[in-house]
Amino acid sequence: MSLNLSEKLPHSSAKLYWDPAGSPVPIVDAQIEQEKLNRKLEHFSNNPGRTRLNLILLCMAAFGAAFAASRVFPEATVHAFVFGLVPAFVYFLSVQTLEKQLALLAIARKRGWLYRAKGDNGRWRTLKVIYPEIFAEGDHGQSVSDQFWGTLENTPFWMGHFTYSVQSGDSSTTYITSTYAFRLPKKRLTDFQLIPHDIGTKIGNLFRHELTTEWNDFNRIFSIHYKNAPGTADDVNVLSALNPIVQEKLVAFWRQCGRYKLLIRGDVFLVLFREAFDAKYTNFFRRVAVDERDLKKIEGRLSEIVQLSVDILPHLD
Repeated sequence: MSLNLSEKLPHSSAKLYWDPAGSPVPIVDAQIEQEKLNRKLEHFSNNPGRTRLNLILLCMAAFGAAFAASRVFPEATVHAFVFGLVPAFVYFLSVQTLEKQLALLAIARKRGWLYRAKGDNGRWRTLKVIYPEIFAEGDHGQSVSDQFWGTLENTPFWMGHFTYSVQSGDSSTTYITSTYAFRLPKKRLTDFQLIPHDIGTKIGNLFRHELTTEWNDFNRIFSIHYKNAPGTADDVNVLSALNPIVQEKLVAFWRQCGRYKLLIRGDVFLVLFREAFDAKYTNFFRRVAVDERDLKKIEGRLSEIVQLSVDILPHLD
């Protein structure tokens, strides 16, 4: 069963939203983008077979280019076909992106959140200055997209996809992460970060003061990092936040959801996953509708993050 989004979605209410960077929330820009998405959805809904037809025509053009090349330059037939398929591939990816954006927009409208799909390099630069531990990744192609602003369980939150690329020789690898930020009831005295243990952290711990808790399971999973002086009151502040209840919740969340990174800075609680939302089951080439399975999958992940914040925030004292 799938959720049909062919009817026009209502406007988001223009209210104040919390932002982890302290920046003005782009309510007007987000609403303009949402209207553009609505118009695209209406276009596809009014022409349900057009998406598939466009893809077929683009593929036929690739075959035509290959055939023409074979008559004049037989040795270039394969190259002509491959390059001829580029427009079809780009079109296919653009439809997939629209499917994902409409699924996220449907969730935002359902929850009363603000959603902005557009990638923003300037937004990344702002977040990098405040949270370099999370956003100082990659050497090119950094941007933040698919941002949500809203409230979960009476806690203000923000979420966004952080994309970056890493160059290695002649090849480049692109990574997409999901970052969630919640506002704490009060500021922490000491900022700290939890990083999943790997070879890099284990080697790094040989050259720095390693802070550990009394629970070995927690210490095997996480490496605790903080900037202030080790062996002082900062140790006490960090360990008071990482009390046994919080450790238990963090380890249980790890076992349920997999690897993640956590940062607490002032009154902001950030969680990062190396993953991105998609719309696996939605297929506009078959039907112009957002599949309910995609909505349930995305909302399920959001619910898991919400539950972590609900379980942990009251105990970060």
